[in-house]
Amino acid sequence: MVNTSARYKLTSAILACFLYGGWAYFINSGAGALEGLTSGVAQGIASFILTLFIVMVVTKLYHMINAGSRLKVIIPAGLTAVGVAIILSLIHWLIGTDHILPTILPSIIVASVFCVVTGLKLAQMTGD
Repeated sequence: MVNTSARYKLTSAILACFLYGGWAYFINSGAGALEGLTSGVAQGIASFILTLFIVMVVTKLYHMINAGSRLKVIIPAGLTAVGVAIILSLIHWLIGTDHILPTILPSIIVASVFCVVTGLKLAQMTGD
């Protein structure tokens, strides 16, 4: 089974942490400095962990699906993006983020694209 590199996973996770944590801080800082900071830290940590998880899940699902190359890319990306949306929604609901959808929407959009890119990278590496 072909996997993505550790460098690819870690670099992606670090970028996600700072990018989406910063976005969450920005979008929620109008509700108060503490809420902005809480949302930013929660989103940054969640984005870091979820990005590492996303690569693993997409890779596993990619190798489990016995279908044409398009479905091997689309199905893992779709399932993983839905999972990310649910997890981020729950996290922000639990910590009391006021602006949940604007906070998580960029992460969900980019996670969807990231999942497709990861699937395409796997397809290229495996020759599927």
